[in-house]
Amino acid sequence: SSQRLECKRLVLAIPPNQCGHLEFSPPLGYLKRRLYDNMTPGHLIKFIVTYKSAFWREDGKSGEIISAGRTTIPGQILPIVCSYDATTSNGSPAIVGFIHAELHDWTVNERCNAVVKDLVRFFGTKALSEFAYEEKNWNKEPFNGGCPVDYVTPGNMDAFMAIRDMHYGVHFAGTETAVVWMGYMSGTFFSNISITISLEQGKYLSRCMMH
Repeated sequence: SSQRLECKRLVLAIPPNQCGHLEFSPPLGYLKRRLYDNMTPGHLIKFIVTYKSAFWREDGKSGEIISAGRTTIPGQILPIVCSYDATTSNGSPAIVGFIHAELHDWTVNERCNAVVKDLVRFFGTKALSEFAYEEKNWNKEPFNGGCPVDYVTPGNMDAFMAIRDMHYGVHFAGTETAVVWMGYMSGTFFSNISITISLEQGKYLSRCMMH
């Protein structure tokens, strides 16, 4: 588009790796540019399995899994990295979690079968009961390129100190800039609220100085 917009302040609430694709004038400072050139998104696939009943709760289990996915069998990788009870407030039972990046080349059906089989490992054969499976491969999304969050590659952690620094009138408010709940939607919310408050305080101070 040839449309041109002008503003005094701009809040960018996009992933750092996407900020790296933008052209800034004046150019970004050294640390900021190095940070954006060396932050990359995770490579996990998100899944959700919905059931008729929360059988894991009935069995006294939380639904949470943390797994390395590795076994004593050379080359074997089990799919689930982590999972959580995602039962909705209206009582729709579900397990949500993330799948290892090594399974990207598998078909959706292959990943579905592997995930449910892995759930059986933790929750028993009830995990085979009637279910609905959905997944989201965030790596195929053009405007974030991965999941669940951007991370700093080795050797560049010193540049992370610049993650919240503004660039002239540009403020950065993605979830990676949050001081609480970084990596979650809540982190983006708190980051944007913090910037909004600071901008409003700046307007107030400017009005006081004018008067």
